[in-house]
Amino acid sequence: MKTTSIRRAFTLVELLVVIAIMGVLIGLTIPAVQSVRAAARQTTCLNNEKQIATAAIAHNSTIGYLPYYRYYYRNNGSQLSVSWVIPLLPQLGETPLWNQWDNGTVTYKSLKCMICPDTPEKKVVLAGLSYGANCGYSGTENDAGGVYAFQLGAFVRDPKINKRSMIGKMKDGSSYTVLASENLSINNWQPAERTANGILWASSETTNNYPSSYHPQKGFNMVFADGSGRYINKDLNYLTYCQLMAPDDGKAAKYNSSLTNPMDVKKLGK
Repeated sequence: MKTTSIRRAFTLVELLVVIAIMGVLIGLTIPAVQSVRAAARQTTCLNNEKQIATAAIAHNSTIGYLPYYRYYYRNNGSQLSVSWVIPLLPQLGETPLWNQWDNGTVTYKSLKCMICPDTPEKKVVLAGLSYGANCGYSGTENDAGGVYAFQLGAFVRDPKINKRSMIGKMKDGSSYTVLASENLSINNWQPAERTANGILWASSETTNNYPSSYHPQKGFNMVFADGSGRYINKDLNYLTYCQLMAPDDGKAAKYNSSLTNPMDVKKLGK
């Protein structure tokens, strides 16, 4: 005797339950995916900064000192002030672009390693820049002892005023001296002024030249003179920040006496 099986169809309630479960799972998955992507962009950004740090260290090894943040470029018999990015072009793998500059052609272009991937597309410009070099103390004073504020960073002003900055002569050590960090007030590497492409420190917290970023976590990447880098919490203690910025806290204390205090590495943040 032949039997016929009858397939029972899903009821509307069952379908709605399945759809609801799928919606919950998707809702749980999307934030996780977004978090993974954000972490990937943050890592790419840190790798960009490490590339800059590696280039600066190579410049120090090859030329004998770190770049000045105001570089004088010869242009048809005259001098043009340009940023710290220009002398690093050969070490950044941009030899063809450097050759154009070296041959007297002022040329700007976008360099991928200079732009944080979290930067909104509408904010990206020609010769875009997301990172600021450590240009020292925010003021221009001379302490009457021969120490200019310009000398209290990793990238000093220019050969007309400053002694050369050398990694080997950083009294506080290369592991505790910042080379560069992210900064939202920076957008391109054309200007030669430290307020346009640098990060600074002062006796009290500044705003425009303090590290900042577009990362969802609101912290920022920072690289040091030994080539290392790390993601720093946005609540980084300001005194600790100043100590990290100054290659020699003893000299820098003439501008911020608190720098004579030992660095509390626990306040470095994340």
